[in-house]
This record gives sequence, structure tokens and C-alpha cells, in this order.
Amino acid sequence: MSARYTSLISNSALNLPAAVQITRSSRLQKAPANENLIGVDYRVSGLIPSGALMLHADWRFTAATYNDAQNSIFLYQGAYSIGNAAVSWQPTGGRWSVRVFGNNITDRRYIVSGDSNYGIGFHEAEFNRPREWGIAGSVTF
Repeated sequence: MSARYTSLISNSALNLPAAVQITRSSRLQKAPANENLIGVDYRVSGLIPSGALMLHADWRFTAATYNDAQNSIFLYQGAYSIGNAAVSWQPTGGRWSVRVFGNNITDRRYIVSGDSNYGIGFHEAEFNRPREWGIAGSVTF
């Protein structure tokens, strides 16, 4: 079942144009009809005698969504998918590891937040981070 308004309290003091009024048929902001995530982690031991290799991949699909209560066309975000991947190595008996990763490997840009001010005709959107590659390490005490 999708998130939706079940009732609204009207305020006659607000004289809003129809385009910005919230009704029971308005979609809730940040509430896509569905969001799916699949992830895989796989540990390869014995391939390298001195340690273990860990592989990770995940993929997330998010259905179309509105980023504001008024369902502004300026902040509407169509459906999108994002993929991430990583390869880690940990020495046998070691208390440290090193990881090479890629986030948003398809470099998909999408709206994560924003503001639509119809009164002054101002609309702004903030987008997600672009593709990132990196290396990270960890130590266990």
C-alpha cells in the first residue's frame, strides 16, 4: 500500500492557488511507490594464501517521487537506479583491512531535496553526490 493522505484540515485563512494546494489526492513527499535494494557480499578465502578477498555489490531502484508537499513539477524525480561496488582485502589473522570502492558507479544524478516557492517564482533543487571512487582502510583494536 502506498503512503497517502487520509484526511486534511482546511485553513480558510490561506488563499492558495490550486497549483500549490495539498489535497487528498496529492502524493506524500519523499514516499515513492516502491524502493528495492539487492546486495551481495562474497568472501574468497584460500585464493591468496596470506589473506581473504571480500567482494561487495549492491543495486537500488527507487520509483518516481515528489520532493515537496505541493508535488511541484520542478522537484519531481523520475524513477532511478544506483549501483555501488567494493573489493576488500584482509590479511590472515590481521586486525586491519583495505578496501577499494565505487559509489554511484553509473553516475546517475537525482534530486534529493529542494524548495518550490510559487509566491516569488523561485525553485531550487539539491542533487545527490556524483560518482565517487576511493580507497579506505580499517583497523580493529
